[in-house]
Amino acid sequence: MHMPAAQFLSQFPVNPADPILSDLQGNILKGHGRQFTFNLFLSFKTGQTNAVRTWIANFSSVFVTTARKQFDETQLFHDERIPGSIFTSFFLSAEGYKYLGVADKMPGVTTDKFRAGMKASGPALKDPNPSTWSPGLNGANGVIHAMVLIADADVHQARSLTRAIKLSLMGKADVVAVERGVVLRNAKGEGIEHNNYVDGISQPVFFANELPAPGDRTKWNPQATPSLMLVADPGGKDANSMGSYFVFRKLEQNVRGFKTREKEVAKAVFNLPANEATWTEAQAEQAELIGAWAVGRFEDGTPVMLHGDATNPPLGHQENNFDFADPNSASKCPFFAHIRKSAARTDGAGPVFNKDKRLVRRGIPFEDKPRIRDANGDLSDKPEDQPTGGVGLLFMCYVANIANQFEFVQQSWVNSPDFSQPGTGKDPLIGQPAGATVYHWPTGYGANTRKDVPFGDFITMRGGEYFFAPSLSMLQSLRPKPVITGTIAKTPSVAEQPGGPAMRNEQLLHQLNDETLFHLDPGLLQKVVVLDPMLQLFVPDKADVGAGVVNVHS
Repeated sequence: MHMPAAQFLSQFPVNPADPILSDLQGNILKGHGRQFTFNLFLSFKTGQTNAVRTWIANFSSVFVTTARKQFDETQLFHDERIPGSIFTSFFLSAEGYKYLGVADKMPGVTTDKFRAGMKASGPALKDPNPSTWSPGLNGANGVIHAMVLIADADVHQARSLTRAIKLSLMGKADVVAVERGVVLRNAKGEGIEHNNYVDGISQPVFFANELPAPGDRTKWNPQATPSLMLVADPGGKDANSMGSYFVFRKLEQNVRGFKTREKEVAKAVFNLPANEATWTEAQAEQAELIGAWAVGRFEDGTPVMLHGDATNPPLGHQENNFDFADPNSASKCPFFAHIRKSAARTDGAGPVFNKDKRLVRRGIPFEDKPRIRDANGDLSDKPEDQPTGGVGLLFMCYVANIANQFEFVQQSWVNSPDFSQPGTGKDPLIGQPAGATVYHWPTGYGANTRKDVPFGDFITMRGGEYFFAPSLSMLQSLRPKPVITGTIAKTPSVAEQPGGPAMRNEQLLHQLNDETLFHLDPGLLQKVVVLDPMLQLFVPDKADVGAGVVNVHS
């Protein structure tokens, strides 16, 4: 029995057995946890609406992972160490809804940010001109209709499904960009970003088993209700169908610039010798305070609000139970620190207001080529091994309201030079517009004296879009009527249709077998052939599709 939607949205903790999760896409309430990802950006071809609708319905029936399936697989991995299956999500932009002829099924109101798209918000967000974005992220003729997210622990599985999707979309859509993500880890096994800082520490929590112990949430309790990122899906099967707005932004990092400037600022703030080779161990550790102050944590995740040096916490046990209520907090964690500018906690309007602005972050690093490691397995700290581009973060987050959450945080906190105090400066990591900012650096940990030294301009936004993650029932409802029933599809011979569909069918299957599916398990191979009517040597039963399961008939 369904819990009423309003009650579900306001409850903590979420019940994993709630039927609502069977119609909700995965990765929203909980991150998918896979090592490798492929983000495919699609621009649908003119005149192919019915074919595209059929493809989406088939794809979502077979591949898109529900929140319930994700939770079950997570539990199985926890109990039996059995890895989960390949993970996929599907997203539509506002232009995608319009193309499919279901603009009336779009969430939100006609004036919301989703319907206008990210480019329309560019000037307010101080984003760079779309002409400078990465190839493809500006879409075909400036339009991206949809995005597919593929994730797996095996990069070959994820890459093979990516290729199969590309082939199955021939004639229906252009894959205008593919952005690949990979989880970075330090020698300890912790997830990091490219500047070597442990990442993803402070996230909203929706399940009871993820909540910190009572003693570890006295100052900051990360629990949240689904209303933080879920909204009703007007295209779903009933009032309990839900989805979430999804923000994608590609953020390119200049690692060498960040690390070099960190040491230059340390010399100016702490009066350190110009020759770094002469620094004592204590001076080198002192210099690390500059990067820690810019981020709000040391590289190992230790929060500067609680400690003046790195504490080397146990794996996965970084401290998060702190706020900024101390009147002298800025002498330990400056007002400009990234974690204060992007997640204000007790700053500004206070914790009640600020908690409603939280973003459910699901980002992952990207790298055009693998980073060079040192003998211990950590990222090399040699300047010549530190990239100036081609690496960064595929920022992704789920929200219930793009304007009141993502855009508010970016405009009113991150980009504002006067949040949370006049003269604070923009966020030194993700603040815009481009250009370094003069910051007021403490002259020592806990010191009330300051030195003004410029820093920043090491991250560049390279493109993005606003999407919506619809319910499974909405995606499956796109199938044009009548629905195909379970029969064996007849493939015409080449002699019957020279150079026609049969030839294309044989060519595509040959290409799939030779180039794409050699890494796929037999079950996945059987599923791939239902993505394109030209590849439907096996056609799913109507009942099978409705249940999200495909039985292959021979």
